[in-house]
Amino acid sequence: MSYTGFALNYLNKYEIGEAGTAAPGTGKITPPSKLLELAEGIQSVDLKNDEDSSDYSYYADKGGKQTSISSVSTSYAFKGHRRYADSDAQAFIRERLAKTGQDRVVYFKHTEPDGRILSGNATLSGIVHGGGDAGERGNFEATITFNGLPDDTKSLGV
Repeated sequence: MSYTGFALNYLNKYEIGEAGTAAPGTGKITPPSKLLELAEGIQSVDLKNDEDSSDYSYYADKGGKQTSISSVSTSYAFKGHRRYADSDAQAFIRERLAKTGQDRVVYFKHTEPDGRILSGNATLSGIVHGGGDAGERGNFEATITFNGLPDDTKSLGV
């Protein structure tokens, strides 16, 4: 589906799965055969780009600054309610709660409403799989941060 104009946030699609494998020589990540949609119980997603930059001043610029971006880290902070039994994606994330290192590396794919796709291996952090007031639904939180720069591709229909 290709979308134009203003799009509501729920039209973004988020998928997660086992870590992809790097193709020899190219380093391009091959996705796993099965991806799980991360949507059930999710109320909000906070997208953040953390950039490292350096400023330079030159005589030709009359002492003004030029900024050079040297690295970018893209992360998604998911928040909502813990959905048991019928959210395979939340269960997949929960399985990594007490794991570290490579066991926290997953494959993540974000399809935007216009069909553009960001994808690649990423690291899970900040996993919360419950908690809250007695009469309220349990909390769910997780942050997914791409390892390096993700593949950024346009849909064939765009």
